[in-house]
Amino acid sequence: MNTPSYTWPAILAFYVIAFALGWLVVLPLWRADDLAHEFATPLVAARMIVPMIALMFVARLGRQSGPPSAKVRSGNAANPYVWMGIALAAGVGVPLVSTFLGAALGWYRLDLIDFSGAMHLPDFVALDLSEGTGLFSRRVPNGYYVYAMFVAVPIIAGIYSLLAAAEETGWRGWLLPALQHKLGTWPALILAGALWGCWYAPLALLGYRVGVGGWQGVEYTVIACTFLGVFLGWLYLVTGSVRAPALFRGGFDAALLLWPLLVAADQDVADSAIAIFVYGNSLLMVLLTLLLKPEIRAYQRTRAARSG
Repeated sequence: MNTPSYTWPAILAFYVIAFALGWLVVLPLWRADDLAHEFATPLVAARMIVPMIALMFVARLGRQSGPPSAKVRSGNAANPYVWMGIALAAGVGVPLVSTFLGAALGWYRLDLIDFSGAMHLPDFVALDLSEGTGLFSRRVPNGYYVYAMFVAVPIIAGIYSLLAAAEETGWRGWLLPALQHKLGTWPALILAGALWGCWYAPLALLGYRVGVGGWQGVEYTVIACTFLGVFLGWLYLVTGSVRAPALFRGGFDAALLLWPLLVAADQDVADSAIAIFVYGNSLLMVLLTLLLKPEIRAYQRTRAARSG
């Protein structure tokens, strides 16, 4: 696919198209004013393809690729398959570590004995088989729900990774290098992450991820996505590929399905979501970025040498 040149009109057009299409895809959720809509999951999944579609549209504005210096693989970067494995494992691990970290800090209480958090499962999953409907029965111990979800995480992560590859192609694969060419690396990383968070506004206003709707939900989402976006941006820059960020996202999104099952049922879901998704995950993103410091330095040296 030919990519548009890194111009401000192309950058603006990409974001406007991605934002507009993002709203359009989830419009049924707004008409129902409910994230529990029966088509919520497929609509949110389909929305992940929007950035790639926006990039294809914007490509018509210009056929010239961005400057070679916009994407430089770190000279110290390991085998790409090693990075892919590390990214997937880290993606699954971050929400789980964040969940236990929040409990250790006293933000909420976990229930790892009775797994009362399984009560947070959607009603359509928990209907009684004696009524001839649903997939499971409440008479099945809650622990089985949790074990089933853990077993399903690799499968869900694989599906999410494919969708995330389309999304990451737009955000990290094109927008980040475009902003980097105009603003420099760190401003581009921060701005790309913030714009990515704003792109989630249609869902954040309904309480997606953080359980709090309205502009407060958007604020929390932008903060979380900025920290996450900076790490994903560096992961992309040091590997020179969207595969590692996409696999991290796949594991991350899949593992985020687990924390409601681990938090005790009597804990406030919204407060727990904010603690895990915003505070805990953001802290871990900072730590992971620091772990990338040797690769970041190698990338910066390589890019400076190629630019000079």
